[in-house]
Amino acid sequence: ISMVTKGISAKLLEHGMQSLLMVTDLATYDHTVGASLSPLQVDGAIFFQVHREELLYELQDLGLPIVVAGRPQRPERITYVDSDQLAGAREATEYLIDHGRRHIATITGDILASAAQMRLEGYKQGLKARGQVVDPALIAIGDYSYESGRAAMESLLDTVSLLSARTSLYQEEAGRKERVKLTLPPEIKLDPIADDKTLNGMLENGELDVLITARAPSSFVKGNPKIKRLFPNYKDVE
Repeated sequence: ISMVTKGISAKLLEHGMQSLLMVTDLATYDHTVGASLSPLQVDGAIFFQVHREELLYELQDLGLPIVVAGRPQRPERITYVDSDQLAGAREATEYLIDHGRRHIATITGDILASAAQMRLEGYKQGLKARGQVVDPALIAIGDYSYESGRAAMESLLDTVSLLSARTSLYQEEAGRKERVKLTLPPEIKLDPIADDKTLNGMLENGELDVLITARAPSSFVKGNPKIKRLFPNYKDVE
């Protein structure tokens, strides 16, 4: 924000105008700012975050020129400047998965802001595009503050640690033993794998033809060309 406001001020000075920075607490929902703006007091307004878009329309109806940094919920009436939040989050998520990351978490900004909503949607699209399931436990809601980011990260680190341990136990670690004794019908034959082997390793070297599992093995996530889904159209099959 500081770099943006610096650029705005510099451009206004070129035209002999001054900038006025107004900050409001999120809990006030923009009321204090709106009450201070009118065409008689300022020549225009740039909003970085708005919870109540009706405020923008009210000020526009008063004749105040407005630009919003970030896509409004209803962009047809408001001039705005924004980067492609959705595509950026989607590509970042896909990049991490393509490079072998198994548990991708996200911390949103203020979820009432369009930028946070679009980034969250891009994150979900990236997971789905790579065949991953959206896990609500890996989504933390923040508000752009240091405190909320720290609290969310501490919570997510605990979650990811548990997920990683659980996944590696049955796919990636050799010598895993069942904690509960299995009692199977006599027509089902059960052959435990060797203590020095893993399910993922056996799948990669061809010792296993198929692996039915709740989570994709790391060989698939890392893009091993030999490891594919049994049904390419798995969503339709399910």
